[in-house]
Amino acid sequence: MGVLRNLWARVPLFWRLAGPGLLLALGVVALLQGRGDGRLHLYFLSVGQGNAILVVSPSGHAVLIDGGPDATALLSELGAHRPFWKPDLDLVLLTETAPERLAGPVAALERYRARAAGRPGRARPSSGWERWQALLAAQGVEAAPLQAGARFDLGDGAFLEVLFPGSAPLPQAAPGGSDDALVLRLRYGAFSALLPTAAGPAGRQTLLAGSADLSATVLLVPRQAGERSLDARFLQAVRPQLAIVSAGAGRHEGPDARTLDLLREAHIPFYRTDRQGTVEVSSDGREVEIRTEKMPENGHIYVLSRQETRSLHGACAPGQPVCTLRVSVAIGGVSVRKISTPTAGTYTQGDCPRSRPGESGALEATGHVSA
Repeated sequence: MGVLRNLWARVPLFWRLAGPGLLLALGVVALLQGRGDGRLHLYFLSVGQGNAILVVSPSGHAVLIDGGPDATALLSELGAHRPFWKPDLDLVLLTETAPERLAGPVAALERYRARAAGRPGRARPSSGWERWQALLAAQGVEAAPLQAGARFDLGDGAFLEVLFPGSAPLPQAAPGGSDDALVLRLRYGAFSALLPTAAGPAGRQTLLAGSADLSATVLLVPRQAGERSLDARFLQAVRPQLAIVSAGAGRHEGPDARTLDLLREAHIPFYRTDRQGTVEVSSDGREVEIRTEKMPENGHIYVLSRQETRSLHGACAPGQPVCTLRVSVAIGGVSVRKISTPTAGTYTQGDCPRSRPGESGALEATGHVSA
């Protein structure tokens, strides 16, 4: 005790008086940050040629969807977006079991503890797949095989649902192949995000032939926007207000030019993780905000000048709130924001605003920006 008393006596008076209060304040901040902020956050993580989506619900629940091919990149991104005092993931989902996409999911379970997990009904055998299951078993968790109709309640009105596949695999679909991959949708209020991470042509056609409403505020372009990853009919059914391309830079060929042209022709703004880094989409159920790590190369973020005045479902309904799209770009810690107009409001049947084909505009970043 004498040694401790002597050490305490050497602490400056300011820190002896302020230290306990500071520690208490930091503890309160940590507690509040872990509870969620009332918004649904989707982080499309920059992990190379693959998908890694961190979802943080309005009440603070964390869901990791896939993880990508780069273990180091995933752990770095999770460390940047998950508080160090929360080493748990409430739900871990694999939408596909391709061996080249499992390094990230395995690394996530080596670092974080999962409370629950889900997977496709059929898997492609590999050492990565076996390791992923073994790590879950060591944590006392069994991954549930998922199919259309499965639903996860994320709290505060947010939920995640499985749209595909059904109970029976598609004819000639290879176990663990793209036509076995899960297609997910997130909903929170008027906001929705469709996540057909690895869906192939046959899977997309099955979705189109079904009765499910595919419209969504945000579309994750399947298969890193590669060749034949998207078609006009599927895009017409989803009618997204913006799209995300999760792709890798460097040795990869990059997104297919024809796929990107489909988005441009439909006047759908899109963000690329290989160009803009991690893309964060957040919503309070009425409005949407987009943040990117890097400024687009041309210094502009392109959005439809009138599309953001439509409701989040893409069709303006009488008496329903109209969405205002907020675009934010964070560069070197500087947040640059431009809020579109007109502001959100409630419209009647007669004056419901509509977007017009070919009508587009640019939101220029404002404020002081240092690259």
